[in-house]
Amino acid sequence: MIQRDIKKHNREGKEYDYELVKKTIHQGLINYLVRLTRQGVETEGGILDAEGKKKAFPKSRVFSIKYYYSEEVKNFVFEGIEKKLNVFEGIDPRVLNLEFLSEFTQITSHPLDIIKQISKDPGFIERYFGLDQEKIKKLKMKKPQLTIDPQKNVVANILQMFFLAGLVPYRHDIYKREFYAKPMKEIKLNLSAEQSKLLQNQSSIHNMIHITWLKRFESCPSSLLESLNNYLGRLCLFEDYLNKGFILNLNEISTVQDEYGDDLETAFSDYEYNLKEIEKALAEGKDAKDIEKKGIKKIPADDKTYDIKAMRKDIGRDREIVNVLIELLSEIKKPCNNSKLKQLAKDIKEILKNDKYGKKVIVFTFFADTVKYLQENISSLFPEIADFNERSAFVSGRGIQTQEMSNRFSPKSKKYCLKDGEKEIDFLFSTDVLSEGQNLQDAAYLINYDLHWNPVRMIQRNGRINRLGSDFDEIHIGNMKPEENIELYLNLVGRLENKIETIKQAIGLDQGVLNEDINPIDFIDEYYEEDGKILEGEEKSLLAQNDDHIAELRRFLSKHSKEEIERVRSIALGKWNYLPKDQIYEKALALMRAEGETSITKKPINDALFIEVETAGYFRADYIETHKALELIKTDEKNNKRERDKISVNRGTVFNRAYIQAKTQSENSDKKYELKPKQKETIGRMQEYFKDDPLLDTIERGLQ
Repeated sequence: MIQRDIKKHNREGKEYDYELVKKTIHQGLINYLVRLTRQGVETEGGILDAEGKKKAFPKSRVFSIKYYYSEEVKNFVFEGIEKKLNVFEGIDPRVLNLEFLSEFTQITSHPLDIIKQISKDPGFIERYFGLDQEKIKKLKMKKPQLTIDPQKNVVANILQMFFLAGLVPYRHDIYKREFYAKPMKEIKLNLSAEQSKLLQNQSSIHNMIHITWLKRFESCPSSLLESLNNYLGRLCLFEDYLNKGFILNLNEISTVQDEYGDDLETAFSDYEYNLKEIEKALAEGKDAKDIEKKGIKKIPADDKTYDIKAMRKDIGRDREIVNVLIELLSEIKKPCNNSKLKQLAKDIKEILKNDKYGKKVIVFTFFADTVKYLQENISSLFPEIADFNERSAFVSGRGIQTQEMSNRFSPKSKKYCLKDGEKEIDFLFSTDVLSEGQNLQDAAYLINYDLHWNPVRMIQRNGRINRLGSDFDEIHIGNMKPEENIELYLNLVGRLENKIETIKQAIGLDQGVLNEDINPIDFIDEYYEEDGKILEGEEKSLLAQNDDHIAELRRFLSKHSKEEIERVRSIALGKWNYLPKDQIYEKALALMRAEGETSITKKPINDALFIEVETAGYFRADYIETHKALELIKTDEKNNKRERDKISVNRGTVFNRAYIQAKTQSENSDKKYELKPKQKETIGRMQEYFKDDPLLDTIERGLQ
């Protein structure tokens, strides 16, 4: 939900106020974060090893490793499209304006048909998409423009072809006679909310597919090839069932093949029987949610309901367009043409020359297909290392072998003794299966081969080698950066930056990610410039500030006797006191005990938290962040004079308000509001819009 609000603010050109969500995020995380930040560890004097030497955190230098396609590859793609213009029915993909195409994706016919209409009649844009001057202004375009001057750019040219695929199996409902080729605005007038949602999802499917395909392309042309071949397979399956007289979505196709051995009639029968079971349960007043869903709904490929001719034509169009993409990508993926692969090898060689970061390198990628490609091709770029294959490991899944590889890569940090016949690994290529729970600090050089959707995962990757006790004073993080056009059209860096900004402003970040300025938290590093210089100075983050108080507490515990500590422990509950004289604060501050359990994991909570309460009027109470409360009550021996208790507020009301507020923070699940089946069904439909937010649980816990 936070990300959605950020995107909305960005579209409107407004700056997002992170203060609005900081309290919420911190309040949720405080129950799970148990480690001190790097700043906190260092404030307490660090950690000593067995020999009494102080262990230190390494500094990080973050670099961008830029790569560009060669002129030869650009020419190959540009000219390759020209040779296949007949596939695009006279439309030249190279002149299509990607800004325009990415803006207008809710269409109810094939992209080739829409573009032909616009080419014949420029006014079709305004009519079909329901544009007026106000909407055009919001698009940040002077004027919706379909075409631009052609450009020789591999990424742009591949993406221009992406947008011409109709993706028929994902949006078969648009071929219904009542919808096909009609403007969405006109269709929506006669639809129920459920129908409208279904149709909009299908007509907007381009966005998700394009983002997925382009992300795989940024990672490795071979990864995109796998996706395109998979799509061709789905297209053929969809066509096969269409030829049998039925329309099945891709999930239903999987169900029929995996559970019914392609026996359609049994799948249809099970669906009808399942409906009767549900109807019977509801008639008897029972909850039908526990009835296992079976079978698939029978939808005949009826020409009266669907424009079957158009559907068949578009299947053929997609097949030809995808085959053009496959032909071009098959050439681009070759090691001699893959500039990204060559740049990776070049960077590794340059870093290993000076031995500053040791001899080990770990390369992370998101896709298993990319790891496979690297395994098959990268050794050819290291002819000078005769035993490169023996010193390399490629990991894409979990299991015993994964642990064995990580042990051989970082034997010192894992206290692992190589077995007879085993050779130490120096080059480790892995998916994110190794980004968590692994100590790999025998290495000081890490490369992110592709950019990750989730910045937290990027931090986890970097944290494998940026660990306490590393033998290196400095580590090197290389981020392979796609050429400018990928950033422009996918806005991949923008997506990451938005997420990074969310986390940074709310709780602080622990590592340099994409060279952004960071706040200190959990292994705090400093602000990095693009040239890799480490700048001095830190910003205080919400969680890092707590460490100052933790350090003060530990100093108190080490300085005073057991008797003094016990005296403080034994101070009676309900004790009132004044805040330090230098504090100007007009509310009461209460430290309360909150007991309950978390809403998702049901993990027990037995926490102390601060509540601030107004001392007059409605006595409004609210949660206050721990570090703010501790700053308010912080004092020293100089401010320790006893005073007579003259506090005149209504103590009973203050206590009750604080107690209720603290209790609300940790409601037990047995206090949930019970929603009716119809209400749950409605919320279930809404859940898709809220992605990872547990909407049902949130509503039940929020209603009393």
